Amino acid sequence: MKPQDQYSQPQPPLVTPQQPAAPSPYSPAIPVSQPTPQYNPNSLVTTQESDKSYVVAVLLSLLLGQLGIDRFYLGKIGTGIVKLLTVGGFGIWAFIDLILVVFGKLRANDGLPLQGYEHNKRLFKIIFFVLVGIEVISIAVLVLLLTLTTLNGVQQKATSSKRQADIQSIQTQVENYYTQAGNYPSLSDLNSATWRRTNMPLLDPAALKDPANTTCDVSADKGNCVMMLPFARSYAYKVSDKNGSGCETDDKQCATYTLTATLPSSVNGASTYVKQNLN
Repeated sequence: MKPQDQYSQPQPPLVTPQQPAAPSPYSPAIPVSQPTPQYNPNSLVTTQESDKSYVVAVLLSLLLGQLGIDRFYLGKIGTGIVKLLTVGGFGIWAFIDLILVVFGKLRANDGLPLQGYEHNKRLFKIIFFVLVGIEVISIAVLVLLLTLTTLNGVQQKATSSKRQADIQSIQTQVENYYTQAGNYPSLSDLNSATWRRTNMPLLDPAALKDPANTTCDVSADKGNCVMMLPFARSYAYKVSDKNGSGCETDDKQCATYTLTATLPSSVNGASTYVKQNLN
């Protein structure tokens, strides 16, 4: 033995690494492993809602908002009492609260969105705008009716004043004629444009026509503007002799008369304006 053989170490046998066997086309596919999902705390956050119902709050605000019931329901007792005592802030506060509730701006004391807001908000917003539209139209119609009523009242008052002025004007000219002739004109005399031009030149023919009369002709010689008995839209001139009998066949006998204007509305408690002979 050679000397160096004493200290030589035995060598391990060489091992050839085995190559992985090629997969058989007939073997089942090995699933590819999926990555482990990571924990995300934000993915566990859910939307919280109040235990107060959005639908109930809207209905209370709409129907009983002026009494503050909606605020009592939402737990706002202090402002609910103030709202009750002021009758919904004279209606203004109640309307503002209705807007806030419908649009989700007025919440309960817990500060959370009202229960069912997301599900019902579209419907109640549509209802809100429809109601507001109806109210605006109603107010506009009411204002229009009040304006027309006021204008009609003003017009009626003006026509009533015109009727009273006409009767006074006729009476003045009739009394002037009596001073000169010693008798009053008959009804046919007063309706005759020719007779008036000769005997009452200062009488305005328009004074014989009621403002609402559209049929009579003050320029006719046998006109019908002045009637014997009171009628609406016509003046009346009832003339008679001293015994109360008619004087149309002999106007020299006309000794008494009554002039009447029928008013469209009561003036000082009277529906007519009357003037009688002064002599």
